[in-house]
Amino acid sequence: MLDDLTSGMYQYLRDLVYPTSKAAVNMITGQYAKELRDTLIKVSAAIPGYVATDFNGHTGHRTPEQAAEIVTTLATLPADAPTGQYWGSLTDAQDDVHEHGRW
Repeated sequence: MLDDLTSGMYQYLRDLVYPTSKAAVNMITGQYAKELRDTLIKVSAAIPGYVATDFNGHTGHRTPEQAAEIVTTLATLPADAPTGQYWGSLTDAQDDVHEHGRW
C-alpha cells in the first residue's frame, strides 16, 4: 500500500509527516544555534528547494546535484560565517540562486 505513490494513504502520510518534521528541524536548528553561538560550531539549515526525488515522483524543479551544492556550501563555511541561518532556495525558481537569512 505505501509503495504505491498514488494511494490515498501514501498521500495522507506524506502530507502529514513532511510539514511536521520540517517544523521540528527548524526549531532544533534555532535552539542549537543559540546554544552554540559563542563557539566555533555553526548550526544552520539547508533548504534545497523542491528537489526531484522518489518522494515526490521526480516532479521537483531542482536536481539532487543542485541540492548537494547547498549542503556543500554549508559544510565549507568560514569560521566567521553567521549561525542560525537558513541557506538555499527560498523560491521554486529553477536557477542557481542561493539565498540565506535569519529565522
